[in-house]
Amino acid sequence: MNFDKTAFFERSSLLLALNRQLIKAGSWAGETHMQKTVYGAQSLLAVPFGLDFVIYRHGPYSFELADDLAAMRGEEFLRLVPRVQGYGATLLPGDRNELLWKSYAQVAAPYEDKLRFIAQELGPKTVAELERICTLIYIKGKWKAIDPVQKLVELKPHVTPELAINAAARLEGIEQAARAAFPPGHY
Repeated sequence: MNFDKTAFFERSSLLLALNRQLIKAGSWAGETHMQKTVYGAQSLLAVPFGLDFVIYRHGPYSFELADDLAAMRGEEFLRLVPRVQGYGATLLPGDRNELLWKSYAQVAAPYEDKLRFIAQELGPKTVAELERICTLIYIKGKWKAIDPVQKLVELKPHVTPELAINAAARLEGIEQAARAAFPPGHY
């Protein structure tokens, strides 16, 4: 398989733009938040990341995205910074992010409003909330005739029916806000 550098840099510019929006929204902006907000932006708002996702430990996950984030760290477009409080790490723009941005900002520019929207909606959520909401998005996209709340509880036995119902209500609010902000024809 050939590595397409242009495609990598274009997707990296979208990822960097989303990372910047997550930070502005007060998000932890770790890899899980990147995974879930990319999934939300791609699935709800048709931002063209072009990634495949599977259901994994904490909801939708893209192995390709994990590789891209690692490559972006290798290129110094992103850097991993240990959190001062708590555990885990935050992804922040790296030392060479401006180099990428100067060459590829025009790729992300048409999607800035959608990236800001998804970062504000999902960025401040906990990992557990992200898991529930994004798994519901996945379920609704994959199994249209199935009750998403029931399927969430089935797929994720640690999610109680009450938590699943609350997540479904939060997702409905996000979907309504997305429809208001981006009427049909905008994606």
